[in-house]
Amino acid sequence: SPQFSDTTNDASAGAVLLAVWASRNMTWSDVGVAKSETSVALVMKDSDEERGKRMCRSGRLIQITAEKTDWGKLYSGLMMTGDGDLISYLAVGSTGTLVEGDKTYFCGVVIGRYDYSNSAGGTGHAVQQVGMFDLPENR
Repeated sequence: SPQFSDTTNDASAGAVLLAVWASRNMTWSDVGVAKSETSVALVMKDSDEERGKRMCRSGRLIQITAEKTDWGKLYSGLMMTGDGDLISYLAVGSTGTLVEGDKTYFCGVVIGRYDYSNSAGGTGHAVQQVGMFDLPENR
């Protein structure tokens, strides 16, 4: 679907639509897979092939912001994995007391690549996902 496309500096329409559905319907068992179905490297290589697969990664929150929508609250932001990869996420469910700088574990559905303008004036690359943080209240 063209709505699930790679984007620059904004969430894709497909990501937003999935997040709206997920805010009411997604459960941890939908995304919390024991073994990821794809990797950051595979998404960067060919996002069309990896879209819709589930991936879980641990990392540190670089950014987390509440977004009020007509359908409830979503959280968006960036997470850096231990390998230095970036995950751009739309999170549903609870984010507990998570704030910028916290270590966490996130599982979600891959939407595609997310390219963004970075502070150095270049372009950064991340994987865009819709999912949940691994917290007791989301299980």
